[in-house]
Amino acid sequence: MVESVVDPKEMEMTETIDLAEQSGKLDRSQRIFRRSNLDKSSHSVIDLDGLPYVGQRINPNEPYCSIYDEVTSTATTTKLKGSEPVIVDYVAVDVKNKKNLQKVSFSFSL
Repeated sequence: MVESVVDPKEMEMTETIDLAEQSGKLDRSQRIFRRSNLDKSSHSVIDLDGLPYVGQRINPNEPYCSIYDEVTSTATTTKLKGSEPVIVDYVAVDVKNKKNLQKVSFSFSL
């Protein structure tokens, strides 16, 4: 599940990605936040853990998150929607699942 909230007064956007909700009936441990080691094009914008660097500027249609499927050995990226560039203010992780990170929240400023 991807959830976005925009606060017009602050010009901030918060987005949450929950892999456990996205997976449905699939095993939750099959998909994790991680970037591909094969596709080097996203390495400058996505860290090894599959999340964006704090303080980084992201332009529309650029990737900011990578989700790796351990079964198929493929990674898919989540790209910024909209028409304005954003700055990554913070990345918050939900550490309830100590084995594999399943839920992340991002805060962007416009």
